[in-house]
Amino acid sequence: MQHKFCVEAVDRTLRDIREINEPFGGVTVVLGGDFKQTLPVITKGTRQEIVRACLTKSHLWSGVRLLTLVKNMRLNSNDTENVKFADYLIEIGTNPKEDVELPLEIKRCKSTMDLLFKVYPNLNVEEVATETYLQERSILSARNDDVATLNELAINYFPGELHEYLAADKAIEDDQPIENRRNKTPFQMARRQFPVRLAFAMTINKSQGQSVKYVGIDLRNHVFSHGQLYVALSRCTSSNRISVLLGNEDDDKTTNVVYPEVLL
Repeated sequence: MQHKFCVEAVDRTLRDIREINEPFGGVTVVLGGDFKQTLPVITKGTRQEIVRACLTKSHLWSGVRLLTLVKNMRLNSNDTENVKFADYLIEIGTNPKEDVELPLEIKRCKSTMDLLFKVYPNLNVEEVATETYLQERSILSARNDDVATLNELAINYFPGELHEYLAADKAIEDDQPIENRRNKTPFQMARRQFPVRLAFAMTINKSQGQSVKYVGIDLRNHVFSHGQLYVALSRCTSSNRISVLLGNEDDDKTTNVVYPEVLL
């Protein structure tokens, strides 16, 4: 979810451009969101600071007209298990109870390797690991370090050769005077950057908004912020295609974090 300042910046810009001192310069703006999902990220922020960053705490909120969607389109089927799972997700997203039990249809994994190959079976077979195969799968975790570990594990099994390309950057000493020389260059140069990272696994926050056919969830380290468990469990299009790795394989419970004060 975006910080309220982002929406307020759009409001000020439209008022300025249209020279109309009304919300968003008189333009009708449609906002979409779910307050059961993750909230604005505030670095080292307290619960109070995170809540204050939400759009509901903006001066614009009083002018918002709420329209509620009631059908889960990601789990849109008449399958009994999916109907029950949709109700379970609402409970996960709204109940502030800290310890929750996971449904039996969710597959349990015994190790990171087990989780990897439940989500990515035959990953090391080149004919299997196609673009479509990869697009349909993802492993989610609350922490960046766990994501990095899982991606490192996955790339070691991925077919093909591993290449490492090093940049030729040079550090400039502090306080050293420099001049940017761009004039009279006899050729044109286009600089491209590709700030990409492996995505066999990704953080729960990064996965928000996605629909995936096969989902693995690494819960060895519990979720720590509002909506993370709800987002992780609700990415999959079927409850029986979710695999989970818990900190203790004999325990069917995990931690959930819900801030009731932000729910509508």
